[in-house]
Amino acid sequence: MQLIDVYFANAADLLYELCKERQDENQTNISFQLPTYIEHTNFINSKPYAYWLLIYEDTCHGYVNLTHRNEIGIVLFKESRGKGIGERALRLFMNTHEPLPAIPSERLGKWLANINPENERSKRLFKGLGFQLMQETYAK
Repeated sequence: MQLIDVYFANAADLLYELCKERQDENQTNISFQLPTYIEHTNFINSKPYAYWLLIYEDTCHGYVNLTHRNEIGIVLFKESRGKGIGERALRLFMNTHEPLPAIPSERLGKWLANINPENERSKRLFKGLGFQLMQETYAK
Protein backbone atom coordinates (compact mmCIF):
# COMPACT_ATOMS: atom_id res chain seq x y z
CA MET A 1 0.00 0.00 0.00
CA GLN A 2 1.15 3.52 -0.81
CA LEU A 3 -0.08 6.92 0.28
CA ILE A 4 0.50 9.43 -2.53
CA ASP A 5 0.19 13.20 -2.12
CA VAL A 6 -2.92 14.47 -3.93
CA TYR A 7 -1.08 17.55 -5.14
CA PHE A 8 1.62 15.54 -6.92
CA ALA A 9 -0.87 13.08 -8.38
CA ASN A 10 -2.98 15.70 -10.22
CA ALA A 11 -6.01 13.93 -8.77
CA ALA A 12 -8.89 16.38 -9.33
CA ASP A 13 -10.94 14.01 -11.54
CA LEU A 14 -10.46 11.05 -9.22
CA LEU A 15 -11.40 13.11 -6.17
CA TYR A 16 -14.49 14.41 -7.94
CA GLU A 17 -15.65 10.82 -8.54
CA LEU A 18 -15.37 10.26 -4.78
CA CYS A 19 -17.38 13.46 -4.23
CA LYS A 20 -20.17 12.10 -6.42
CA GLU A 21 -20.28 8.86 -4.42
CA ARG A 22 -20.37 10.80 -1.15
CA GLN A 23 -23.30 12.89 -2.40
CA ASP A 24 -25.29 9.67 -2.88
CA GLU A 25 -24.57 8.77 0.77
CA ASN A 26 -25.49 12.09 2.33
CA GLN A 27 -26.98 10.38 5.39
CA THR A 28 -23.52 9.41 6.65
CA ASN A 29 -21.76 12.71 5.97
CA ILE A 30 -22.14 15.60 8.38
CA SER A 31 -21.38 18.53 6.14
CA PHE A 32 -20.94 17.38 2.56
CA GLN A 33 -22.71 18.81 -0.47
CA LEU A 34 -21.55 18.17 -4.03
CA PRO A 35 -19.64 21.18 -5.35
CA THR A 36 -19.40 22.16 -8.99
CA TYR A 37 -16.24 20.93 -10.68
CA ILE A 38 -14.81 24.47 -10.61
CA GLU A 39 -15.57 24.79 -6.87
CA HIS A 40 -13.95 21.38 -6.40
CA THR A 41 -10.72 22.33 -8.20
CA ASN A 42 -10.60 25.68 -6.37
CA PHE A 43 -10.92 23.78 -3.08
CA ILE A 44 -8.06 21.44 -4.03
CA ASN A 45 -5.91 24.38 -5.12
CA SER A 46 -6.50 26.10 -1.77
CA LYS A 47 -4.54 23.22 -0.14
CA PRO A 48 -7.04 22.93 2.73
CA TYR A 49 -5.36 20.05 4.56
CA ALA A 50 -2.03 19.55 6.28
CA TYR A 51 -1.91 16.17 4.48
CA TRP A 52 -4.13 14.83 1.70
CA LEU A 53 -3.03 11.42 0.45
CA LEU A 54 -4.46 8.99 -2.09
CA ILE A 55 -4.62 5.36 -0.99
CA TYR A 56 -3.10 3.11 -3.66
CA GLU A 57 -2.84 -0.66 -3.73
CA ASP A 58 -2.98 -1.73 -7.38
CA THR A 59 -5.65 0.95 -7.87
CA CYS A 60 -6.84 4.05 -6.05
CA HIS A 61 -9.15 3.17 -3.16
CA GLY A 62 -9.77 6.67 -1.80
CA TYR A 63 -7.90 9.11 0.40
CA VAL A 64 -6.76 9.98 3.90
CA ASN A 65 -6.52 13.59 4.98
CA LEU A 66 -5.45 15.52 8.05
CA THR A 67 -6.82 18.95 8.86
CA HIS A 68 -4.77 21.66 10.51
CA ARG A 69 -6.63 20.71 13.73
CA ASN A 70 -5.32 17.11 13.60
CA GLU A 71 -8.66 15.69 12.43
CA ILE A 72 -8.14 12.57 10.35
CA GLY A 73 -10.57 11.88 7.54
CA ILE A 74 -10.82 8.87 5.28
CA VAL A 75 -13.02 8.37 2.22
CA LEU A 76 -13.08 5.13 0.27
CA PHE A 77 -14.78 4.21 -2.97
CA LYS A 78 -17.75 1.92 -2.30
CA GLU A 79 -16.06 -1.08 -3.90
CA SER A 80 -13.06 -0.68 -1.57
CA ARG A 81 -15.02 -0.82 1.67
CA GLY A 82 -15.20 -3.81 4.00
CA LYS A 83 -11.85 -5.21 2.87
CA GLY A 84 -9.57 -3.81 5.58
CA ILE A 85 -8.16 -1.16 3.25
CA GLY A 86 -9.27 1.75 5.43
CA GLU A 87 -7.71 0.26 8.56
CA ARG A 88 -4.43 -0.50 6.77
CA ALA A 89 -4.33 3.00 5.26
CA LEU A 90 -4.97 4.70 8.60
CA ARG A 91 -2.38 2.55 10.36
CA LEU A 92 0.16 3.35 7.64
CA PHE A 93 -0.64 7.07 7.88
CA MET A 94 -0.38 7.17 11.69
CA ASN A 95 2.84 5.11 11.63
CA THR A 96 4.51 7.43 9.11
CA HIS A 97 3.20 10.80 10.35
CA GLU A 98 2.91 12.56 13.68
CA PRO A 99 0.03 14.75 14.83
CA LEU A 100 0.75 18.43 14.34
CA PRO A 101 2.09 20.01 17.55
CA ALA A 102 -0.46 21.30 20.04
CA ILE A 103 -1.34 24.99 19.95
CA PRO A 104 -3.28 26.18 23.02
CA SER A 105 -6.89 27.11 22.21
CA GLU A 106 -6.39 26.00 18.59
CA ARG A 107 -5.60 22.29 18.41
CA LEU A 108 -4.72 19.31 20.52
CA GLY A 109 -1.44 17.59 19.79
CA LYS A 110 -3.15 14.25 19.09
CA TRP A 111 -5.21 12.60 16.38
CA LEU A 112 -8.94 13.35 16.24
CA ALA A 113 -11.77 11.93 14.14
CA ASN A 114 -15.15 13.65 13.69
CA ILE A 115 -17.70 10.99 12.78
CA ASN A 116 -21.41 11.20 12.08
CA PRO A 117 -23.16 9.29 14.91
CA GLU A 118 -25.02 7.23 12.28
CA ASN A 119 -21.81 6.09 10.58
CA GLU A 120 -21.32 2.83 12.46
CA ARG A 121 -18.61 1.55 10.12
CA SER A 122 -16.37 4.58 10.76
CA LYS A 123 -17.00 4.46 14.50
CA ARG A 124 -15.92 0.79 14.59
CA LEU A 125 -12.87 1.57 12.46
CA PHE A 126 -11.58 4.37 14.67
CA LYS A 127 -12.44 2.56 17.93
CA GLY A 128 -10.48 -0.42 16.61
CA LEU A 129 -7.51 1.89 16.12
CA GLY A 130 -7.66 2.97 19.77
CA PHE A 131 -9.63 6.22 19.41
CA GLN A 132 -11.96 7.05 22.31
CA LEU A 133 -15.19 9.03 22.32
CA MET A 134 -14.59 12.58 23.57
CA GLN A 135 -17.80 14.49 22.83
CA GLU A 136 -21.03 14.62 20.92
CA THR A 137 -21.74 17.66 18.76
CA TYR A 138 -25.21 19.04 18.08
CA ALA A 139 -26.42 21.45 15.37
CA LYS A 140 -29.69 23.23 14.72
